[in-house]
Amino acid sequence: MERYGLPARRPWDYRRIDIPKDLLRRLYYEEGLSQAKIAKRLGCDEGVIIRRMHEFGMEPKSPADYRRLDISETLLRKLYCRDCFSLVQIAEQLRCSQTVVLRRLQAYGIDRRPRGGTAQYKVPKDVLSTWSPELAYVVGLVTTDGNLSSDRPDVSFASTDVEIVKVYRRILKVKAPIYVTQSNGGNKPLHRVCINDPFYRALLENIGLMPVKAKKLGALGIPDVVFRDFLRGCIDGDGCIRVAVYKQAVYKDGDRRLLVVTLYSSSLPFLKWVRNTVERLTGLRCNVNANRKSCDSLASSGLRAVSLLRWIYYKSDLACLTRKRDIFETYVRSKGG
Repeated sequence: MERYGLPARRPWDYRRIDIPKDLLRRLYYEEGLSQAKIAKRLGCDEGVIIRRMHEFGMEPKSPADYRRLDISETLLRKLYCRDCFSLVQIAEQLRCSQTVVLRRLQAYGIDRRPRGGTAQYKVPKDVLSTWSPELAYVVGLVTTDGNLSSDRPDVSFASTDVEIVKVYRRILKVKAPIYVTQSNGGNKPLHRVCINDPFYRALLENIGLMPVKAKKLGALGIPDVVFRDFLRGCIDGDGCIRVAVYKQAVYKDGDRRLLVVTLYSSSLPFLKWVRNTVERLTGLRCNVNANRKSCDSLASSGLRAVSLLRWIYYKSDLACLTRKRDIFETYVRSKGG
């Protein structure tokens, strides 16, 4: 009551309550509250609201007015598929009824999540109990292309490569659905998985990840024995393996092609930690490039890049993004390696 500048009254004084016209118009037309919800918020009977609206000449809204509420498909997919909000949360945010949100989901052909939302998608404890190459790989993916919600125990992972999203689900042994949305600034669809598991979330936070982590990342608590698996996940998430062609020959045999491995990040301390760890474990040198206009990068090229990729692709049956590994193996075969 005090927040709207209305004096507190006794129960038998509610029918005489003074409701400003501007306040009633804002709550009913702008915020989209029903007469019952306005009565509940102001602490009076619904009949009082109806009488005040009649006195002020305010026309009640028809059911068609609620059906005409404009909710774009892009916004709805963002809230429901990417951010994993419930129908109740979306309705509160858009100031409409839950039924309106449900109708829009059906109209846009967006599949409903099973009852319980993301809370039922738990990672088995045996997956999180000890550090394995697969778990380290998943942590690398989340470090680069994952997101930790700031107000819920949700961990989401998204990629334009559906293969890597399926590998992510398989390693964590969860059956969470894959939602498809439009990627920001790109034409490729974005495939997203959201998991609500406090134990999984705690593992990620304990090693140094946090919400809105892009520019906050630093050294992470990754054991040395699985660091190369973690690095492979980072490169698959936000890295690049390519063959560059130079105008002048760079090899003695006259081949102008050069293998280049690059890892991108908005956090320079994180890239320096990765570089220092790689040099400590392998002796291979990598270059950290600071770029104020875009993302910083960690790069390796030539024979160093080949040695680095041999180190992270140390077995044939590793979890990885096939297309990136194929670029490396095709290049090595062309060199007779």
